[in-house]
Amino acid sequence: MFMTPAIRRTIILLEGIPQGDRGNVQVVCTGQGATSVGPVTLAEVRPQENVAIVERQVDVQGRPGTQKLHLTLDDVMTVSRMASGTWRIRLREGAQY
Repeated sequence: MFMTPAIRRTIILLEGIPQGDRGNVQVVCTGQGATSVGPVTLAEVRPQENVAIVERQVDVQGRPGTQKLHLTLDDVMTVSRMASGTWRIRLREGAQY
């Protein structure tokens, strides 16, 4: 499988988030009208499918449920740990998830 250095870096950063911290990750989409989703759980990184899967808790017709979001690895600009200890996945402007 062909993988660019940027995608390899993204995979290494995502997989480097410790298991104990994966349940409280923030996803931020940059640009005008920046949006933030969180907390989410980083459930899985699938390089062969070019996605990272995060899950968030949602209310589905009055009952708790889980929504899976597929983040395209090409859309991940960076992954970092904030001063608070929370991990942040920053997506490029216009990324769909």
